[in-house]
Amino acid sequence: MNATTPSPAAAARWLPIALLVIPFFLLGLGIFTRYLKERMAPPPVLPIMGEVPDFRCIERSGLPISRDDLKGRLWVASFVFTHCGGPCPAMCAQLADLQKTIKHKVQDIRLVSFTLDPENDTPQVLKLYGERFGADPNKWLFLTGDKEKIQQLATQGFKLSALEGQDGVIVHSTHFVLVDNLSRIRGYYAGTDADALNKLRDDIEKLIQEAKR
Repeated sequence: MNATTPSPAAAARWLPIALLVIPFFLLGLGIFTRYLKERMAPPPVLPIMGEVPDFRCIERSGLPISRDDLKGRLWVASFVFTHCGGPCPAMCAQLADLQKTIKHKVQDIRLVSFTLDPENDTPQVLKLYGERFGADPNKWLFLTGDKEKIQQLATQGFKLSALEGQDGVIVHSTHFVLVDNLSRIRGYYAGTDADALNKLRDDIEKLIQEAKR
């Protein structure tokens, strides 16, 4: 036997040690590789401004919708109510125009409008309101539910103003909110400003490219 070749007995003694050490070595290598990948990954194209909390609502179709149902998709959130005589119709007109932009995108994108007046805005009322703006049921969701929870979602989750006065008048933010496919908030846009809407379109494209990296 060659002097440099370990004997079968010596190899047998080292085998259990090798079987114990190798998995830890591979685990350490995997952690180090992931660390390098995270350090070398390009920064997000848009800032991460928070995460949308979980919610459960009813869509105008009558189907339940939660935050997790939207995971994996980009979406644009808004808060409106159907008998609004102020900015809501203008916001929805802008969303109707945005709907034309996202219709032909390969990326699966949704528009999601929450009502701030769920006591009046039943699924049937929201269905008729959506039809008024040509809302595609497959692209544009109208959600109703518990009034207090929706208001908390607007103010605490999306950090938007939403207040109902003693006279029943609802005052709320007109901003749209861009949410990525991991339920993270990536941008705010004035819902009645043409320049802001153009930026929203540009930022949607940026997130589509980010998701491909």
